[in-house]
Amino acid sequence: MPENRSDTGSDDFRELAGSARRFSGEHSDVMMNSNGNGGGAGRAASIISSATSFTMGTSSENPFPSYGLEQNGQEPIYFVDGSVGTEAPSLSSSAAYNDTHFHKDATETVHKMYMAMLYLLSNPEEFQKVIAFYEKRGSHSTLSAWNAELEDDKTTDGTNTPPPLPFVVFTDDAEVVLPQAHTASQLFGIERAGGIELEAAAGLLALSQLFLRWLALMPGGDHMNVIDPPGLTVMRIAGGRYRVTCAHRVVWTWMNQFLPEAMPSMGEPGNESKKSELPFEFGDLVTMTIVDVFETDKDGKFLSYCPTFDNRAIKKTTQATERLRKGSSAIKS
Repeated sequence: MPENRSDTGSDDFRELAGSARRFSGEHSDVMMNSNGNGGGAGRAASIISSATSFTMGTSSENPFPSYGLEQNGQEPIYFVDGSVGTEAPSLSSSAAYNDTHFHKDATETVHKMYMAMLYLLSNPEEFQKVIAFYEKRGSHSTLSAWNAELEDDKTTDGTNTPPPLPFVVFTDDAEVVLPQAHTASQLFGIERAGGIELEAAAGLLALSQLFLRWLALMPGGDHMNVIDPPGLTVMRIAGGRYRVTCAHRVVWTWMNQFLPEAMPSMGEPGNESKKSELPFEFGDLVTMTIVDVFETDKDGKFLSYCPTFDNRAIKKTTQATERLRKGSSAIKS
C-alpha cells in the first residue's frame, strides 16, 4: 500500500472514506436502481475510490495551497485586511501602524494658536498685512516679476521675511462667520432688538477683510483676556482635527454716539420696548464676553472660527479693574 501523505487534513478524508464504506454496506438495498443493478452502490464505490486515492495517493502535490507560504507545521493565519501570514504581527509592526494611522496629540499647540488668534484680534493691522501681501503679489503679471519681488524681500541673513501672522494661524481655505454690521450703531443698536446679521468668508484674503470690518466696531479692543476657568475645552476628533470652545473678554473704549432712532433699549428682559439711558457714555471703558468656537487641523491651524456674543451684554469697566484682572491672571499662570 502506498505510504500515507502527511498533508494537513488527510485524517478528515480517511474518516470520509470510512463513512462512505459503512453507508454503502448498511444501505446496499436502497442503493439498487430500478433495473436491479447496483448503480447507487457503484456511485458510492466511486466516492470511496476517489477519497482513498486522495488520502493515500503517492503524489507530493499539496491539496491545500499556502499562497506562497511554507507550512512548516504551521497553519496560515488570515487577517482582517485580507493578508495571509504564519504568525501574528509583532509589537514593532503595531507601533508602526499607530504612527501611520494616529496623529500626534497637538492639544498644546492648539492652546498656543488660540493665544496667537487673540493677538490677531487685538492687533487688526496684522490682517491689513495680509491684504497688502495679496495686493503686492497680485500686481505682477509675469513670473519673472514675481521672482524679482521675492528676491527683494530677502533679509540680510539670506532668509525670507516671515509671512503675516494670519498665514500661520489659519489654513489657506479657512472659513469664518462674523457679524455683517458696518457700524457700531447697527451692531450694538438696531440689531440689539432685531438680531445680528451674519456673514461668512472663506480664504485668507476674504476673512481678513471681514475681520477688519468687525474689529473696527471695537476700536483699540484688547482681546487678550482668556476666561479661566473654564479655559479651553479641546475635543480631539478622529482624523487629527480638534474642536474647541473657550471664552475671552474684549475691553475697548466706547467711541460711538447713537442716533435717536438707533438708540438701543436697555430695559429689563421682557420689557425691551422701554427706553432708558445707556450705562456708559462716549469715552468710557467697556467690556463684553465672547465665546469662541473653532476647529483646527492636526497642526493646530484654524479651519473655522465662529465667535458668539450677546450684543445686549456690554458693561462699563475701569482701568483699575482691568489691571487687577490682568494681574490675577498672570499669578494663575
